[in-house]
Amino acid sequence: MISMIRIIFTLIFITSCGYVSFNQIRPSLELALFGADDININQEYIDAKSYSFAKVKIGRTAVAILSLASIEDEVFLWISNNGIRIYTYHGKIIKTEGLNHDYEMINYSGFSKNPGNVLYNVMLYNPKAFIEQESKIYLSQSNIIEEISTLSFRWRYTNSYKYNQKGLVVYSKQKVHPNIPEIEIYFFYK
Repeated sequence: MISMIRIIFTLIFITSCGYVSFNQIRPSLELALFGADDININQEYIDAKSYSFAKVKIGRTAVAILSLASIEDEVFLWISNNGIRIYTYHGKIIKTEGLNHDYEMINYSGFSKNPGNVLYNVMLYNPKAFIEQESKIYLSQSNIIEEISTLSFRWRYTNSYKYNQKGLVVYSKQKVHPNIPEIEIYFFYK
């Protein structure tokens, strides 16, 4: 809410200078107030796609379709039409490229769908920081819950993953960087 107030105040201040018209700031204002338009995924949309894809929602500010570009050593590479890349391992985001605040998990192979504890080394970008995180994984109904604690500062969050009967992730909600809202991913396989 505070960031939305800042955006509105900044936009009003900019327009009062006379260099920017309301038509130029309207899309930014609408995005701040109402969020990005959602993309409706129905069976017709799924049937029209030739490849596996994912619908990615970053908070309320962005919604995009990313296509599955490759699978190597159980790492899935998803790419948007404007070049954003998200790498996943069993549904967990292990690396992003092209976001304002990118993220890379160095030792992701410890992540599994089985309950337990794992330590991760993570590189954050913008600002750049190397951090260590502790993950506690447990089952809750049909979801896998992952509680993350960052050891070097007070940053805690919970990720969730839902898998189909084939063991493929179909939905995840994850936090990967302190400056990025939660990322929701809906996975569709061909």
